[in-house]
Amino acid sequence: SKSKKVNLKIKSIKRIFEEHDRLTKEMYEKETPTIKINKNSKFKNLKLSDEFEKIKTKKRLIQETREQKHCVWSYAKDINKDKCMIYSTIFEGNRYTLEIRINRKKYKLAQIKGFGNSSAPQELIDSIEKQLKNQRAS
Repeated sequence: SKSKKVNLKIKSIKRIFEEHDRLTKEMYEKETPTIKINKNSKFKNLKLSDEFEKIKTKKRLIQETREQKHCVWSYAKDINKDKCMIYSTIFEGNRYTLEIRINRKKYKLAQIKGFGNSSAPQELIDSIEKQLKNQRAS
């Protein structure tokens, strides 16, 4: 709720982070819509290798948000509007979340983030872009 009261009498950095985490958890639990991927999605022909998991449910999207400490939950509406698809992968022991969009009927890596919005290694980015290179959206 936008009218919810927030305690601003916080005296430590630790408490600021705790309050932030509490409020964002509350927000994404309430505001993330159910994921409904249309069977005729523009992303139905998208093929990535087996180490990439397509995130297809609200529960899994929230889990990715919690594990990665970033805002991927907020892409649920774009997934439902068939504007993007979200995937998760583990590369060299680290988890990464990627967003695929369509540009000029081609699949494009819109972004890829690690824990806390950290950058992904160029080797992983190159691998994804190579897989997307010759694929066309329907």
